[in-house]
Amino acid sequence: MTHSRPLMFDRAILALDMEMSGLNPKTDHILSIGFVPITQDGIPLGQAEHILLRSPKSVAHSATIHHIRDCDLADTGAEPDEILPTLLQQLKGHVLITHGGDIDADFLSQAHQRYFGTRWRPTRLDTQDFARRRLGTDHLPTANNLSLRHCRTHYHLPTWRAHHALSDAIATAELFQAQLRDAFPQDPNPPWKNVQKSFSSLLMRWGVK
Repeated sequence: MTHSRPLMFDRAILALDMEMSGLNPKTDHILSIGFVPITQDGIPLGQAEHILLRSPKSVAHSATIHHIRDCDLADTGAEPDEILPTLLQQLKGHVLITHGGDIDADFLSQAHQRYFGTRWRPTRLDTQDFARRRLGTDHLPTANNLSLRHCRTHYHLPTWRAHHALSDAIATAELFQAQLRDAFPQDPNPPWKNVQKSFSSLLMRWGVK
């Protein structure tokens, strides 16, 4: 549907989370990707997906965070070259919802550079940026009060299994729904530009990391 002012759910929305072997997209690797759509009617969990990707090197100490073992990737992981090019093309058609997703975006951009020869920054809204704006100038943003767990607690959302790509993607989707209702209590499908202002940092909108 076409509007003179495009609305939020005129676009395909996808909450996404990834687990990596480290924080450097040039030397570390994507180990798992979880994503789930978000529609105006809710979160269709039947369309959620979780992908494990084989890594050319050991996950090493990162396993203490995401609990993905080398044997898990060897047994059930897909080859990145068979999954990532198609997935990247599919993601381009979506607005990605992340929580503190700058690193995820960096890894996606690095993968796009590898397969297509150009960098790519996804269209993205971030629930952590929304929380940072809501804190205002009276509270200092910290790793704790901007964490996914703390932000969910603010909206009385239940606990979940953290540091699992799919469960974190679903947790982010639920948080996004709550924040969207917080920002636009009278409008279940607000104008896209208004949502951007609420969920995107100024630096993100300017293309600066």
